Amino acid sequence: MKMKKGSKHSKESKEKSRDSHKGNKLSKESIIERAETRRKKGWFKNPEKTKEKMRISTLEQFKDGMPLSTRKKIVDTRRRNNSYIVSKETRKKMSDNAKINSNYGMRAKIHRKESIEKMRESSKGQVVTEETRKKISEANTGKKLTREHKRKISLANIGKEKAEGTRKKISLAQKGKHNSPKTEFKKGQKPWNKNLKGLNAGDKNPAWLDGRSFEPYSPEFNNQLKEKIRERDNYECQECHKKQEELNEKLSVHHIDYNKKNNNPLNLISLCRKCHTKTSFNRKHWKRYFQMQMFIKEFFNPENILIFNENKQLIGLDKFKY
Repeated sequence: MKMKKGSKHSKESKEKSRDSHKGNKLSKESIIERAETRRKKGWFKNPEKTKEKMRISTLEQFKDGMPLSTRKKIVDTRRRNNSYIVSKETRKKMSDNAKINSNYGMRAKIHRKESIEKMRESSKGQVVTEETRKKISEANTGKKLTREHKRKISLANIGKEKAEGTRKKISLAQKGKHNSPKTEFKKGQKPWNKNLKGLNAGDKNPAWLDGRSFEPYSPEFNNQLKEKIRERDNYECQECHKKQEELNEKLSVHHIDYNKKNNNPLNLISLCRKCHTKTSFNRKHWKRYFQMQMFIKEFFNPENILIFNENKQLIGLDKFKY
C-alpha cells in the first residue's frame, strides 16, 4: 500500500516502524539513497530547522540515557571527521555561556567515584606540554582562592607524603626565590633589630620572675624520675594527647608549680615541646589547670583507694610517699 501525498503517519505507526527497524544495519547504498531523497524533498534547504528536529528526536530517543555502544560510535565518527577541533567562534560562545550560566558545562557538577577513577587512570602517563602549562599559569594568575577552597586543599593534603623526587623538584624551584621584593632583605639594608640587643632581656621582660629560670635543678630530678613520669602518663602528652612515638623525641617533664626543687610526682607532668612552650606564658592559668587535672586523675585512680585496717589505721599511704 502506497501512501497518498500529504498524508502523515500516526505516532503508533511511527513507533511500530521504529521498533521493527531496531537492530537493522543499513548499507552504504541505502544511506546514499536516503540522503538523495531528502535533498530532493528540500530537507537541507533550512539546516537550522533540521538540526532542531534532529535534536528533539535524539532527546526523545535517549530519555533514559545513551548506551555505551552508541557513545563509542559517536566518538569514533568524530575522530575520523576531526570534529573535535573546535573553532574560535564556538570557544567564545562556550566561554560566554559559562560566564552567564553557572551550571553550564562541567561547572557545579559532582562526579561519581567510578568516573573520577576512570579519569585518573586515563590521565596517567600523559605528558603536559610547555604550551599548555603556560596557558594554565596565565589563566590562574591573579585568581584568589577562598578560605573554603584553601581549607579543602589543606584537608586533602593531610597524611599525604611527598616522594623524594617531588621534594627535590620543589626545593630546586624555590631556590633563589623570595616571597615579595618589598619584604626581601637587600644589600646595604640595616636590620630592624640592630642596636636593640637586650631590649626585652632580664628585668625588662614582662615575664621576668626573679630569675627563677636560672636556678639549677635538684639532683632528685634525674632521668630515672623523668622516665617514671612518662611511663605513668602512658608516654602521651597530657595536653594535646600525642604519643611519644609520633613525635620522634622524648616528652619533656614539666613542674606544675614552676618550683624546680619540688619533685613530687603529683607536681610533675609529661608534655610535648609545643605544649611545654605554652606554659612559659600565663603561668597562673596553667598552674591551676594542671593541678586540677592531676587531682582528678589521682582521685579516680582505683590503685589509690585507701582502706581502713582492724585497728582503724589507713592502708595505702605508702603510695603517696615519694
